[in-house]
This record gives sequence, C-alpha cells and structure tokens, in this order.
Amino acid sequence: MGFIVPDSFKHDCLILAGKLMKDFKSRMTKDIIMLALKENDLGRLAQVPEKHPEIDAADWCKFVESRLTPEFLELSKVQRERSSKIQSRHRSGRSGMVNVREAVKKDLEVADPPRHRVWIKSRTKSRKLVTDYDKEIAKKIVSIY
Repeated sequence: MGFIVPDSFKHDCLILAGKLMKDFKSRMTKDIIMLALKENDLGRLAQVPEKHPEIDAADWCKFVESRLTPEFLELSKVQRERSSKIQSRHRSGRSGMVNVREAVKKDLEVADPPRHRVWIKSRTKSRKLVTDYDKEIAKKIVSIY
C-alpha cells in the first residue's frame, strides 16, 4: 500500500516518518525490551507485543536481537550516563526552542532577540527559573549584560 504525496512535501514527509520511526523504536526498547531485561524475563520477548499485532514476528525477533547485542547495551549505558549529567534542561516542550525565540522576539519587540534571553525564557516555568543551577547561570548572565 502507498500514499500519494505531493513532490513538494515528500522530503519533509520522509524526515517526519524517520523521526516517528526512531521515536517508536526508542519507546519499544525502553518500555518493553529494557523492562524485560531488568525484570529478567527474556521469555516474553519471543512474542510480538500484544499492543502491536501489526509487527511481523520475524522483524520483531531481529529488532530484539539488535537491542540485546553487547555493543548496543554498552552504547545505551554510555548515553544514559551522559544524559544523567545534564543539569539544565529547557522547558519549551512541544513548542520547541524556535517558538521560545519567537515569543522573546514578540515580548522585546526586536527582530533578533539576544540568545541569553531565549536561554532564560526556555528554562522558566510560571515566571520562575526551576532549578538552582539555572538560577545561578541566570545571575551570571544578568551580571554580564
């Protein structure tokens, strides 16, 4: 089966499909495979998850095998450690940093808002910086500007 997609949208459509596929595989890895590994219940990985009967059994087995290789598990561990060290996370949610920048642009009524103002706004929730680390950095930024 296929879709008729206008030529002007094909590139964006394929990029979006790739992102969605990557997100789906990440969720499957985290929510099913790693959970089964943590609970030491590898037997349930032999079956396609009930929530996803559309997945071919052979494809599922290949996917599970790829996620249980020592190389993948090591890379996953390294990335989890790297992620755990992040002290400041933006809170722009689904709107993204581009929309935060647009909001700052609108608030300040300028064409090109300063990066530090975008940074501060992206880490603000209910008009307050959330973490102490963010507050410390914001103080340094304000003292410079």
